[in-house]
Amino acid sequence: MTVRKMINTPQSTVKRISDCAYSRITLPIGHRIDAAAVEAERRELALHDWNCAPSALVEASLIKGGVSRDKLISTSFGWSPARSAREVEKRHNWEVASYA
Repeated sequence: MTVRKMINTPQSTVKRISDCAYSRITLPIGHRIDAAAVEAERRELALHDWNCAPSALVEASLIKGGVSRDKLISTSFGWSPARSAREVEKRHNWEVASYA
């Protein structure tokens, strides 16, 4: 099992927001996020069994970027073993029930 902890939004969202901001102030794009980087991250995210989203905005951004809601674990900035165990157990029970 692999889990990726997101600390912020995926590059696809950062690129979209940044490109828009640079355009609005009529400056050349000043970041290094290109289509290849966005695609590489999208492929990587698809490989993980779970992707942790520390906020509703990160979760929405991941879903918009193509990550299935079923592969997301809602978290927060900070570790809580009890909360994380409940979330995984809840998902595991749902998966078992859905195959029964």
